[in-house]
Order: sequence, then structure tokens, then C-alpha cells
Amino acid sequence: MKILKLHEHKTNPGGIVSLQNDLKSFYTQSNNRYFYFRTGKIVNHPVLSNPLVRFIDLAFSYLLYPFYLLYLRPDVIEINSSLVKKSFYRDRVYLKLTKIFSRKSKTILFNHGWNDDFKNQLCGQNNSVLKDFYNAFDKIILLANYFKLELGEIGVDTSKIRIITTGINYKDFENLNVKKKFSNRLLFLSRVEPEKGIYQFLEAIPTLLKFNKDFIFDIAGDGEALESVKNHEISKNFKDHIVFHGYVLGKEKIDLFKNAAIYIFPSYHGEGCPVSVLEAMAAGLPVIYTEVGALKELLKDGENGILIPPQDSKSLIEAVIQLHNGPDLRIKMGNTNKEIAEKEFDLKKIFTELEQIYKL
Repeated sequence: MKILKLHEHKTNPGGIVSLQNDLKSFYTQSNNRYFYFRTGKIVNHPVLSNPLVRFIDLAFSYLLYPFYLLYLRPDVIEINSSLVKKSFYRDRVYLKLTKIFSRKSKTILFNHGWNDDFKNQLCGQNNSVLKDFYNAFDKIILLANYFKLELGEIGVDTSKIRIITTGINYKDFENLNVKKKFSNRLLFLSRVEPEKGIYQFLEAIPTLLKFNKDFIFDIAGDGEALESVKNHEISKNFKDHIVFHGYVLGKEKIDLFKNAAIYIFPSYHGEGCPVSVLEAMAAGLPVIYTEVGALKELLKDGENGILIPPQDSKSLIEAVIQLHNGPDLRIKMGNTNKEIAEKEFDLKKIFTELEQIYKL
């Protein structure tokens, strides 16, 4: 079969691109042939980042896509998208073009991100817009049963839905042992944007340093708020304790997980199944988290992580102190996470599940 995948540019940061890039290592083991068509902008491109040029680029993409479909004649078309405003309206056009120019192709939606506010807004305006979009696909891939229940409530045919997690190259983490000896490094690794909880992480720093003057706060990732965070008063006042790593890949990212004591993910908006959380689990780290996206199914408060309310730096502080003062709890959580990651998140398993969905 010819499998055509639609997603953002291969160099863009983010979980969708990261997963799709990692899956490519298994293509040679498959009887299927895989192809790719770019949707969305190229992040940090010197020309395409301009709004006007980006509009022209998107219009050209819509014009080019039908010709590509007629040339390739794919058997399966997988649209990688998110239930967020820009992605939804952009990818709805690609879906309509697919239905016109490639009617015989099986269509699959791989839904990654999820924004409850946007979903509720759409349902409040016209419930059929969202329902018709999802029902137009032959199969739908979601990252948590929670999303399946949500779609079922608005009339989406749930028999089309398959639940998988995103995946990671577990072999990159298998030799990282759960920390028996405590590190003083606390890790935030995500896009540096307000909805990821970066300011709650920042606000916790002064109090945590009063508790332990040796704490080091690693901030990895880029994003719209990065410069604002770097220039924040807290960042300047405690610059000896804060390390900005920028966008990290490969060994540099693995080393951050290796050296960390706790992974902190205080996001409060638009999550699916964050790859960084899976990586932290594979590295044997306890996770301080908010109940967003698939995390309510992956993590259990007190068992393999500590749940905190969104936008609550005080609770974040209390969770760090609890783990710092409880080495047995920390090690137990780390061991539990590592066992789950090895069993559930290995990329080979995910790739096999996807290939089965393509056949259905």
C-alpha cells in the first residue's frame, strides 16, 4: 500500500513531527511505501514566518495538493492534526480536497492535540461542524479514551476510533537507571509558552531555593515566551540557578533526563499525549503534572506522579518538596514509570499498531 502522511514540516519542533520522524526508522521493515506532504508553516523560516508569505504558501499548498494526489494515488491518507483552531480549519480544507480528488483512498485522522475550550466553542456555535469533520474519516486515531467519550457525546461514530499512545525510542532510555542518589536538578522540557505552565514553574523558583539552595532549574525548549522568560525578574535574580538549553535533541535531551531528579509538566491547555512526559517516564523520573489530555490515563496521583491544579505554583512547590523529602516514594514512582514506558510506549509497538489500522 501507498501511505501518504500529512503533517507539519519535518524540522518543526513539537510532538507530532517528533513522532513521525521517529517512525521513519521502521519504514524499511514494512511492505508499505510511505510518502509525506507538508501542512502548516515552517517554524523559524526566514521568509515563510512572515504572515503574508505564510498565507500565500498555504494557498499554494492547497493548489498543489490535488495534483499530488492524482499523481501518487495513495491507498491510505493519514492527516495528522489537532483539535485546536488553526489546525482544525487548515486541515478541514485538506480533508475536503482529499474527498474530491482521491475518493478511493482510505482516510485516517491521527488526532494529537486537544483544546477543550475550542471544542466547546465549536459545539456551542454549530455542533455539526465538528461532528461532520470526524465522521468524514474512515478511521480516527486518538490518544486517550477520554477523547473518545468526548467525541461520542457529540455524535461521532465511535466504532471508527482506535486508541493508541504516542511512542518513543525506548532503547535511548533503557540504560538510564532510576535515581537511587538524589539529584538537585528540576527539569522543564516543553515549548516555552504560557499555557505550558512556564510562568508557574518560574514563580516557584524563589521559594524552592529557600528550601534548598542547591536546586538547579533546567528549562529546555523554545517558543513565543522564551525571551520574555529569559528577561523575567526571577530569571535575572536567580540566574546562577537557572539554565536555558533552548530546543534540544538527541544526546543533549537524553542527558537532561539522565541528570534530572524530577520532571515538571504544569501545562494547562491543548494537550494530547505529550512525548516529553513519556520520555521522562522512560528515564525513570517521577512526574509533577496537571490533568490535561491523556495524562489523566497515563499518570496516577501518588503512584507514578503528583497531580497539581493548573496555574498553581504553590502546589508545584509542595509537590517538589514532597518528592525531595521522600526518596522511597521518588524511587517507587520512577520504577513504576520505567516499567510502564518499556511495556507501552516503545515505538516499534506503536508502528505495528498503526500498520494494523491501515489494513482495516
